[in-house]
Amino acid sequence: ADRLVSFVDTVGHEPWLRTTIRGLVGQKLDYGLLVVAADDGPTKTTREHLGILLATELPTIVAITKADAVTDERLAEVEREAESMLRDAGQT
Repeated sequence: ADRLVSFVDTVGHEPWLRTTIRGLVGQKLDYGLLVVAADDGPTKTTREHLGILLATELPTIVAITKADAVTDERLAEVEREAESMLRDAGQT
């Protein structure tokens, strides 16, 4: 392959935020993937991770998981919450 794709999975729970930051520092990353669970929606930790991704200036993809575990209405609500979070982050 002409291009190698690597993934770095960081810790998603607040007590290990420093570990997440250390996992990102020193890596040559091309993209960030922000994962939002449809049953939880964007959490405080989600927002912190978005802040880290913005600080590193990585192009970021948002993936909503567990869509099959919630109603269509809940999924639409989480999508709106994620869009709002991204808009708010772009205004700072």
